[in-house]
Amino acid sequence: MDQQPPSHTTNPQPPAERHRLDTRGAGATWGILKVANALAGLGPERVLEVIGSDPRLLSDLPPVLAGHGCRLLQVEEGEGQYRFLVQRLREAPPANQRGGRGRCPHS
Repeated sequence: MDQQPPSHTTNPQPPAERHRLDTRGAGATWGILKVANALAGLGPERVLEVIGSDPRLLSDLPPVLAGHGCRLLQVEEGEGQYRFLVQRLREAPPANQRGGRGRCPHS
């Protein structure tokens, strides 16, 4: 029986690992706090999928992401809920060095 060497596919960049956070039913403030907490434990290049129902997330989430070294990859809106794909670009700066960014705007 002839054995052929295994084929290797090289992928220069592995797909980002995705985590999911469901904030539906929580107001924007609690949703943002949950997102900030999840981002604190998310490593570089990881993706967080956030599902929420508060329309204020559309305006409140981007400044928080900037303060955590993240970028917004995608936003989808439909049927009373919102879906955000967020990617961590780098380690977040310590909370005392964020200069007020990353705080909940409604607290």
